Amino acid sequence: MSAMKASAAALLVTAFLASEANAAEVAYFSHSLIVQSETTYSPAYSNTTHRYKDTQVGAQASHAAMAVTNGYGSQQAAQSSLSAGELKAGAWADQMTPAPGAGVSLSSIAAFGDSFSLTGSGGGPFAAAGSLAAFSMAVSGQGRADGGSASRSPSATAYLELFILSPGALDRWKPNAFGGFPIHVADIVQVFQWGATPDSTHAMDYSTYGSTYDMHAIPVLEDGDVAVAQFQPPAEFDWLVRLSVGVSLFSGDQDAYAYSDFSHTVDMSFEGPAGSTTWSASGLFPGTVGIPNTVSEPPTMALLACLMVLAACWRPRRFARCCSVT
Repeated sequence: MSAMKASAAALLVTAFLASEANAAEVAYFSHSLIVQSETTYSPAYSNTTHRYKDTQVGAQASHAAMAVTNGYGSQQAAQSSLSAGELKAGAWADQMTPAPGAGVSLSSIAAFGDSFSLTGSGGGPFAAAGSLAAFSMAVSGQGRADGGSASRSPSATAYLELFILSPGALDRWKPNAFGGFPIHVADIVQVFQWGATPDSTHAMDYSTYGSTYDMHAIPVLEDGDVAVAQFQPPAEFDWLVRLSVGVSLFSGDQDAYAYSDFSHTVDMSFEGPAGSTTWSASGLFPGTVGIPNTVSEPPTMALLACLMVLAACWRPRRFARCCSVT
């Protein structure tokens, strides 16, 4: 009997660990990241980098911000909300006072992702050849840099990227320990990219990612423009949108500055093909319906099964004791 108990206990632990692994899978999130890097080039090289990140899985928005009293007057902020369909990111640096041979680089990233399923009027997977869906992103913000006589030219960039991914891929693209996104080229169905400052005219060509890291020309948006990504949607797909802003500023002129301010919101919406219903894993993204959970969770079922096994193992011995007392 003791051997049976040990086996049952082992089964319980195994099922619990398996359920924990399943629970860790990510199908949606909101994520914010800011990175500040200060570098001295002379008389000796040194670098100090600070990184702050926040990831939320739920209705709460993610947020990261930092204002530093330093020679660059730097400020950063990033916020993302899947439930509101909003991205905000900004980076500012001015008031240059450090000695020559120094510089600062600031990055602010706001992103979120979800898993979508499209159904037709009959409730089955949507399938209509040539039907189009569209993500729309209303952009509010601008960036600018002026170096005067600074030792190196400053820059202000802003990139908006939308990745359409294969079903189940988002878990592999979730933010890592450093706050970045692992790129899995094999998961990419389609990529849409836009710049939003005069310096943001080229972006990564992901078809070469991991080999030659080629860049390619992208359209540049103006303040108030709406970026539209139109595509033929599969019945199921994951997606990730990322707003990345950055500035770099170098010493040499106190009048130098750089800012990329998109902190007044990129608003995102989705329109499915005519006659379709859009279901989301989150149930949060505006205009979508949460996928109903009509089946008991696998962890719950596994634990219930194990408890039944344990009960079956212990019951005969307890019954025998009762009989012997009688």
